[in-house]
Amino acid sequence: MASTTTSLAAANAVLEPYVPRLVVGWLRDTPDQLWRTYVGSLAFIDISGFTQLTERLAAKGRVGAEEMSDILNATFADLLHVASRDGAGLVKWGGDAVLLMFEGPDHAARAARASYRMRARMRTIGRLSTTSGRVTLRMSVGIHSGEFHYFLVGDPAIHRELIVSGPAASRTAEVEAIAGAGEIGLSAETAALLDPNLLGETKGDIVLLAGQPRLRDLEPVVRPPSDGLDLAGLIPVGLRAHLLGRTGGPEHRQIAVAFVQFSGTDALLAEHGPDALAQALDECVRTVQEATAAHGVTFFESDINRDGGKIMLTAGAPVSADHDEERMLRAVRRIVVRSGTLPVRIGVNRGPVFAGDFGPPFRRTYSVKGDAINLAARVMGKAQPGQVLATTAVIERSPSRFDVEPLAPFLVKGKSLPVSAVSVGRLLGERASGDVSSPLVGRVEEMGILRNALLQARAGRGVVVDLAGEPGIGKSRLVSEVLAQDDVESLSTRCEEYERETAYWPFRSLLRDALGVPSEAPDSVVMSALESAAHDTDPSLVPWLPLVADVLDVESSPSPEVDALDERFRKARLEEVTTALLVAVVRGERVLVFDDVHLMDEASADLLEQLCFRLEVLPWLVLLTRRAVDDGFQPSDTYPVVRLRPQPLDAAASSSLVEQALRETPLLPHQVAALVARSGGNPLFLRGLVLAAQTGAPLDSLPDTVEALITSQIDRLPPDERLLLRFAAVLGVQFHEAELRGLLAGHNLPTGRQSLRRLSYFLPQEGHGRMRFDHQLIRDTAYE
Repeated sequence: MASTTTSLAAANAVLEPYVPRLVVGWLRDTPDQLWRTYVGSLAFIDISGFTQLTERLAAKGRVGAEEMSDILNATFADLLHVASRDGAGLVKWGGDAVLLMFEGPDHAARAARASYRMRARMRTIGRLSTTSGRVTLRMSVGIHSGEFHYFLVGDPAIHRELIVSGPAASRTAEVEAIAGAGEIGLSAETAALLDPNLLGETKGDIVLLAGQPRLRDLEPVVRPPSDGLDLAGLIPVGLRAHLLGRTGGPEHRQIAVAFVQFSGTDALLAEHGPDALAQALDECVRTVQEATAAHGVTFFESDINRDGGKIMLTAGAPVSADHDEERMLRAVRRIVVRSGTLPVRIGVNRGPVFAGDFGPPFRRTYSVKGDAINLAARVMGKAQPGQVLATTAVIERSPSRFDVEPLAPFLVKGKSLPVSAVSVGRLLGERASGDVSSPLVGRVEEMGILRNALLQARAGRGVVVDLAGEPGIGKSRLVSEVLAQDDVESLSTRCEEYERETAYWPFRSLLRDALGVPSEAPDSVVMSALESAAHDTDPSLVPWLPLVADVLDVESSPSPEVDALDERFRKARLEEVTTALLVAVVRGERVLVFDDVHLMDEASADLLEQLCFRLEVLPWLVLLTRRAVDDGFQPSDTYPVVRLRPQPLDAAASSSLVEQALRETPLLPHQVAALVARSGGNPLFLRGLVLAAQTGAPLDSLPDTVEALITSQIDRLPPDERLLLRFAAVLGVQFHEAELRGLLAGHNLPTGRQSLRRLSYFLPQEGHGRMRFDHQLIRDTAYE
């Protein structure tokens, strides 16, 4: 019990600056209450200029990230220290904006004075001389006074999100939208609480603040004690893990970002009261939480909006995973399909951002900044309720295909050129993997092995080919070459990381394809096809079809035989019946492809093992692709297995690939050699470098597709080891262990042999005490 208390206190010490003091008091006073009202003044402060600064400093890599972090820390520390003298409580960070709540006597005057002083301070500190030129920051403010509704909603097992919504929040957002840069707008309700001599001209239906209220400074407001509270439950899971893991400093990242806007809150509150609105917001937040958890996307933050609010989602920050764009599209489609009482509309974009922790010690945030964020919000603004819009850059990078409807290019604020976007509909399936449009180079031995395996299978002696290797080494291309052979019939399925806990996931699509049933077919159609196939091929299977229905995840009528089956034998019988059905239905020579089996769920792995046992008398080639890791399905030695490990391309093959790709715009020999050396023989890395060269990018630049892939691999490391790898990158591609330990002197990081051995995927040993990054690009990504 004592250790649990100590652990909670340690976590709270880290997380407390990231939690509004209003919520700490809420948890202490009424932890189970979904909504509360507060009387006071709310100031919505938006700062412009940070996006321009982010874009300029992004080109400076790590140095630019550190400079950006210093500027953000200094700017917000200055402004929040000014606001604290009037008792401001920071309720929300929202991109380049903050939401400050003022309560108690003179709350309107204090909100006005704090805003006036912050604007004066911004005029001094906002003229920035950076290493990339001069930038001017400006701020606009909207203030409204009244009774505000706050909601603490969402699944407590995930996190509880603070939402500010209702007419008073809407009015605050409206006032700020009218106020221009450098202006402080006041609602009529706020203006009525101030000295008339402080009021300036009107602008629309607001009044501009012209003078500074005269008040004494307040003593710093003491935060309610957090001892015994679980502050971690107030921070989204992905951000919580980052903050508690202490994973390093600021950085530039490539991310996918989405804004989910919900609306209709004001009428719901007026007509049905705060309990009804609390339930609707709770439903909305839980829907977003469930979708982001299912697809490995980060629930980032929420913000106020007129007649509703916005929830920002990220994939790629604070951590990255494979196919961030696909994850995001799947998540937002799930959200829009399952939206409930409050209608939603969604905009998605991708691009480079600055990511990091900033703010003064007493109030901090983890934030991402960049033009990619702004464009996602603009795209969302073009969507209709129930619609998902995404820029074409997002769609092009998704391995999965969606039913899309192109939109006419449109202009948005801040962009001189029209934006190209599509309306995103239902998921259609996977794109064809592997590029067979250009000749295959450097894989003569591997293709010989695969052709021999195919000949063996056609002779009636089935075989498993275990094709394992690092990302980008060419596994998919080799599979595509096999499937491109004349008269080869195939069935393919793919394991997915966000479905690795779903029993029999890859067999669902495989069985549907074998039965000739579309992926969207209803349960009744699937069962009809299943029954017909069993009657036609092996009637003894018919009583056991409810077990196959379990694999397919469809509803079926019970059978006496299955009902009487002892639960202890159900799994074994299910595997026996399902494999028998596949053998009966899939007749003749066939190639069965299981992609990414390192992500296969345990139930599917057992079923696949049973299928492989039957291969010796079947004319089947079973092709498995996976990363060279110990996860998911690994074939045993109890049936014929060919283990194929593609190696990096040699210099001659790599040069040939570059020359083929750049026939129209050839490079000089030394430039080709530079690309070949940088790629480390990885075909995907090399193609990424070639594409960058075709666009005129410097040859030593890092294409974002390659960076995203490598970053996702680095982000899978535990926090300490991730930071260790970044330190190692400072030493270059090759170094001695002693140099690394010297560099890390004074840092609390693991540097023992066992710890370094765990990094061997990125840093293999090269002789006694020497280490070398497996690829130049891995070192470059870790360094940048």
